[in-house]
Amino acid sequence: GPGHHAPALDDTERLAIALQCQQVENEWIGVPCGIMDPAAILLGGVRQLDCQTLRSTALPNLDEGVSLLLMDTKVPRTLAASAYEERVNELQVICDIGQKTGLGRIRHLATLSESDAETLGQSVQSDVLKRRLRHVVSEQARVVSAASALANQDYPRLGVLMNQSHYSLRDDYNVSCKELDWITEASREAVGGLGARLTGAGFGGAAIALVKTADISDHMSAVRDVFVEKAGYEPVLQPLQTGSRADIQPLVSN
Repeated sequence: GPGHHAPALDDTERLAIALQCQQVENEWIGVPCGIMDPAAILLGGVRQLDCQTLRSTALPNLDEGVSLLLMDTKVPRTLAASAYEERVNELQVICDIGQKTGLGRIRHLATLSESDAETLGQSVQSDVLKRRLRHVVSEQARVVSAASALANQDYPRLGVLMNQSHYSLRDDYNVSCKELDWITEASREAVGGLGARLTGAGFGGAAIALVKTADISDHMSAVRDVFVEKAGYEPVLQPLQTGSRADIQPLVSN
């Protein structure tokens, strides 16, 4: 009701709520998701988040000269939940192999040193699991590099990292689809395009692109034309701005 306001929450309290959201997903909905999505929603802004320690570092907002573009393929993510669980299980198998080869208990593959990752890769016989390991290790390095690029406003470098991320998600993690590949490639080739990658769980849904703001209208037209030619229907294209964090309001009966 009027006059009722929720107390301000600090980041620690917000992360505690994010952990509760993750618990609901894991235990009630049955999806073994991580902490990233609820943490991003509750913390807001541009941040680098360590999903193991929950340490969060604020990064500067994008310069006015560049924009984010949401590119929705409209493809239902019907395989996303089952495939996500499959990937979680595959990574656990890799961790178990690491323990048997003398690397000790591995809780997070992303924390492996380059030498340990190489040792583990030599012990993994399955080509599929080798590619899964390569994606996780290389993606972790890209995240660190992307945070540095954001901090230094090096947007061409950030775009390159986004492209590399999509290629790895497509080829090593196998969570892309033809529509996501079409729309990200169209963005890379369109005027003002700096980089593009799928976002979310993959197997449909949306991609995100980094575009020079001055070219955003022409860029969207070019992407739309290419996608319509390949897919036969129009995608949803929406320029984005960095959002504020989720607000929490008390429920008060009148």
